[in-house]
Amino acid sequence: MQKPDFIIIGAMKAGTTSLHGFLDLHPELYMSKAKEINYFNKYYYSRSSDWYEKQFSGSMLSGEATPAYSWIHKYPEVPSRIYQFNPNVKIIYLLRDPIDRIISHLHHDLYRDRIKLEDIPEILFKDSHYINSSKYWYQLSNYLKLFPSDQLCLIQTEDLRNKPYETLNEICKFLKVSSFNPKTPLKNRNTGSRRYLIKHHDFVHDKFPKKLVKYYHWLFYFLNIKIERPKLSNEILEKLRNELNSDVDNLKKQIPNHLDLTLWNNF
Repeated sequence: MQKPDFIIIGAMKAGTTSLHGFLDLHPELYMSKAKEINYFNKYYYSRSSDWYEKQFSGSMLSGEATPAYSWIHKYPEVPSRIYQFNPNVKIIYLLRDPIDRIISHLHHDLYRDRIKLEDIPEILFKDSHYINSSKYWYQLSNYLKLFPSDQLCLIQTEDLRNKPYETLNEICKFLKVSSFNPKTPLKNRNTGSRRYLIKHHDFVHDKFPKKLVKYYHWLFYFLNIKIERPKLSNEILEKLRNELNSDVDNLKKQIPNHLDLTLWNNF
C-alpha cells in the first residue's frame, strides 16, 4: 500500500477522464483503476485510509483523478484533508475556458436528467455550483493556503487537446518521470458522441444495486435519445462573463507566466 504521489483535482468537464487515461499509459506511472475515488469528499469518514491506499501501486508513482476535489464551495475541507494525509502530494489542475466548461456541465446534467433545457436560464444563476466550479482562482487559492506553488501544476484543456504530447511532457517534468513516448497512441476519452438521455439517473444510482443499474443503462443505450449541447443566449453569456471576470483577472495576476488565457474564446 502507498499514498498517492499526485492527484488530479479537476476541473469537471475539463478533460480529466482523458488525462487519467493518458497518464495510465506511461510506463512509470500508475493511475487508480477507479477514475473518481471521491475519498476526500465523499468517503472520508465511511472508508478507511487503508482502503484508499489500496487503490494505488506499491512500486510505481501513483495518482488518481477526482474532479469534486475542486468543488471547494461544496467540500471546503478537502484541501486540508489531502494535506493532512500527504503534505508532499503533487496537485494537477486542468483548466478549460470557464464558459465552455459551464456549457459542458449543463449538458452533462441534461443527459443525466437532472435539469430541463427550458429551465437553464433560471437555474444557471440560482445554482452557484455551475459558476463556482469555473472560478479556478477561487478553487486554487484554497490549495495554495496549504501547498507550496511548486507542488501545483496547471494545465489548459485546450493545450491537452491541441498539443497532447508537449502538454503531457510538462506533466512528466513536473512528476520527474521520463518524457512521453511520442509513438504512444493517445485515445481521447471524451464520451460526447456516446451521450444519451438516462431518465431518473441519480435516483436509480442511489436506490438500486450496481448490477440492475447496468441493465438500466443498457435500456437507454438502445433507446439512444440524444441531448443536444445547450446554446446560451448572448444575454446569458454576458451575465456569465460578468460573474467570472474577477476570478479570471485574479488568475492572470497571480499566475501570469503559467497560462495563455488567449486560448479562452469567451474571454
